[in-house]
Parts: sequence; C-alpha cells; structure tokens
Amino acid sequence: MELPKIVLPRDEGPQKDPVEWWYWNGHLKSRDKQEYSYMLALFKGGIFGIKDIFFAHWQISDLKRKTFESFYQVFWYGLDRGSFAKRKLNAKSGKTFAIKKIGRNGFRLATPEFDLKLQAQKPPLLAGGTGFVDLKETSTTYYSLPRLKTRGKLRVNGQRVPVEGLSWMDHQWSPLSFNVEQAWTWFCFQFDDGTDLMCFEHGRKNRTRLATISWPDGSLQVFRDVKFIKQGKAWKSPVSGAAYPEAWKIVIPSGRISLSCRAQVPEQEMIHGPFRYWEGSVRVTGKIGKRQVSGQGFMELNGVPGKTFAELLATAVKRRLKTGD
Repeated sequence: MELPKIVLPRDEGPQKDPVEWWYWNGHLKSRDKQEYSYMLALFKGGIFGIKDIFFAHWQISDLKRKTFESFYQVFWYGLDRGSFAKRKLNAKSGKTFAIKKIGRNGFRLATPEFDLKLQAQKPPLLAGGTGFVDLKETSTTYYSLPRLKTRGKLRVNGQRVPVEGLSWMDHQWSPLSFNVEQAWTWFCFQFDDGTDLMCFEHGRKNRTRLATISWPDGSLQVFRDVKFIKQGKAWKSPVSGAAYPEAWKIVIPSGRISLSCRAQVPEQEMIHGPFRYWEGSVRVTGKIGKRQVSGQGFMELNGVPGKTFAELLATAVKRRLKTGD
C-alpha cells in the first residue's frame, strides 16, 4: 500500500478527514524573568451527527506562581467568512481569535490572553518518519514543527507583557470520529542542545507506542520500543475524579534513551462541558546515549479513568441551565 505523503504548505489547511486539529504549545519568559507556558488547539470534529464543528481550547500557566487558567470557545456557526480560504491555514473569529500563516514558515496566534508570532527554526518532524501512523484500529496523519522561535505579548494581571521563548506545533488528522474509548499519553520535549522528541502511547487494548526524534540538524530517527512508566503520586481532579500522574519515566532501550519528566503545575486539567484531558508544561532530564540532556516540554493525558462522558455532559447541561451562560 502506498502511504499518503505530506506536502507543505499544501497540507497545512483543512483535510477531508472528519477529525483534525492544529495545536501549539510553548514556554515564554518576560523581561523580568517571569516564566509562563501556553497552549492553543483548534479542533475540527463532528458532534451529535453535525459535521465540521470547530472549537478551540487555550490555556496560560504562570510557572513560578503555579497558577493555571483555561479557556474554551465553540464556533457553532462557523468561523468568520474567508477562514481557510483555498485550504490555507488562516482562521478567524471576531476581533480576538485568529490563527494566521505568516510568510513561508511563520504563524500568528491571537486570543484575548496572548498575541504571538512564531517562526520555524527546523524542518518538520514527520511522526514515524513518514507522517503516517498506523494505530491498529485506525490511522492518523501527523507532522510537527518542533522548534518555533516565539515573540509577542501575554495578558498578565490585566496588563500586556512582552514575552519571548520557544514553541511547538502539531497538525494531525484522522478518519476516526471522536470516541470515548480512545486514550493516549503524549509528550513533546525540546532539549537545550537542539534535539527534539515526540513520543506517545495510544489505545486501551491494542496499544501503539512510537517515538520520533528530530536531531539538531533536522534529521529524524524513529523508535517503537518505548516504555512509559508512571512515577510518584498522581493529582486527582475534584471535578472529574480522574487521577493524572504528575511524573513519568520514558525509556527507549534501542536508542539508549532514559528520560524523567515532571509537571510544572500539577493542576492543569482542561475540562469544558463533557470533554476533559490533562495538558501542561513539564521539565525533562535524562540521557540520550552517553549525553546528559535537559529541557522543557508538554504532556497530554487523555482517557484517564474518571467520570464518564455522559456524567460530565449532564453536569455541564445543569450548570448551563442554572447560570444561563
């Protein structure tokens, strides 16, 4: 079977698959050395038989004060006219929310909480080396821009604060519709020496494990013998009842890789209506071969046992009826 090929910039915009998302995360510093992380994801999916609903999640964390805010917006009536024209990665809603391609390798991300410009510093990281990943029961097409120089402004205590740092971008699409049975543990790491690593475990019964490294020169290396080992205690959500592990050890024997990472802010559950997952910044240390490495990254935990989709949906409906929001 001939695998689908990712061609950029052609494939930056929406694909025909029913499930798709564009995702950015990053670590930012202000001039007074305060440290923050952010995440923005724009999803395309189908809910209750309605196709191509767009909804966005974003968050801001103050890494020194250990505070976290998350935000959510559903575009029930679609994004603004002209969004994704000619399948290009330009999406907009009103005067505040925007994702825009800038030049050949740059982006602008705008929400009420931040306005950032990002510029790619390395070639794309194609998951699994090709960008096509067989997940046994389904498949996904997936690429990353692992190292994006970032500058802009962040809203802190009502003030717009200049910041700069490093971001990561994912674009992923799949023929599989949203399914409560889907679960994954996912990490991206940006090491201080210019090496970047994406790894994940997907599925409940039929699990797929994969790691892809982008070396400092942009060359890729793929590993499938990845072990994800929970470490220490978990943070338990008072809302969903899910217990999210704060720390992990990741071992790749064939690459002589051993890494340890820990959440910088444990309380980072993204919960909006019936949807929930944990998403947040981590610090990572360890060894790649004989080299000691350290860096920053993000962790995403989806499908951790807790309240069901139906229970969370019922709670969200009751809250909406009560508040009128």
